[in-house]
Amino acid sequence: MIVDVCFGANGVVGTKFVEYILNNSSHEVIGFDIQKNPNTINPRYTFISIDLLRLKPGTIIEVLENKNIGRILFAVGYYGINSFPFHYKINAKTAKIVLEELFWGEIQFSKLFVLSSSAVYGEVKSSDLPISEDYEICPVSDYGKSKFVLEDICLYYTDRLKGDLIIIRPSNFVAKFNDDRLLIGKLVNQINKRHNDHEIRLTLFNKTGERDWISLSYFIHLLIELGKIDRVTPILNIGSGYSLSVEDLTEIISKVINKPIVIETTDVEPLEEYKSNYLNVSRFLELLSLDPRDYQSITKNELEKEFEEIFDD
Repeated sequence: MIVDVCFGANGVVGTKFVEYILNNSSHEVIGFDIQKNPNTINPRYTFISIDLLRLKPGTIIEVLENKNIGRILFAVGYYGINSFPFHYKINAKTAKIVLEELFWGEIQFSKLFVLSSSAVYGEVKSSDLPISEDYEICPVSDYGKSKFVLEDICLYYTDRLKGDLIIIRPSNFVAKFNDDRLLIGKLVNQINKRHNDHEIRLTLFNKTGERDWISLSYFIHLLIELGKIDRVTPILNIGSGYSLSVEDLTEIISKVINKPIVIETTDVEPLEEYKSNYLNVSRFLELLSLDPRDYQSITKNELEKEFEEIFDD
């Protein structure tokens, strides 16, 4: 039996990954997370509560050794606090601990996907868009800097592990976030509070800034498809490959909830998500033999499906 593994299994991305595998394959899954109880209950799912920063050496080796490990997703991370030491511990040091366990335990696996972030690119000139994987790395935020350190650690282990390690730089996810510091969380929370109104009025800092948005469910699907390819380049952008403004997003939501949405702007609470950028995704489209024109249509449909799932809950 193939066993897939997820670190950060109770997070937004990790939960989707675990559920996707359980719903679309016969694989077993082992999930690690600092939380005490699993988000998912399934006889093929083993949940292990663990604090990676206080890990006893050999703990992960003991769990994974002698198992037929398939895909591993490292989705441990946190966003929001302006503190590099904090972000380093959560986003980078935890990865180093896991990689050391895989290395010293000589754990064999198919693919290890490590979630970095497009924040490693920092401030990008509009003339340089779309951003390719070869673009100069110059992170600005503490979060982006910690992800850059994460990547550096991963590159050290790339040729030392018994499996393929792929660093993923995703764009912005559309998923059910409850965090008001993130644009999608702010949109969803405000709409849910006003769900009885005939017309939904939202208060946001900016409505014209554009970003690269991708459905989290579809992102997980793409990861699974990449896992089927023998050799994958060590760093990959994954996003939609085009930009959508806040107004574009609310138009999709308006269609889903069948209510008009009006955006009122404010000069407080600016969000990083409003800065304009989008990714060059030609490298992974080529790997998956996806036509760019078809892909654009697919990603827009998947965004609508993701919002349908969010507002159905």
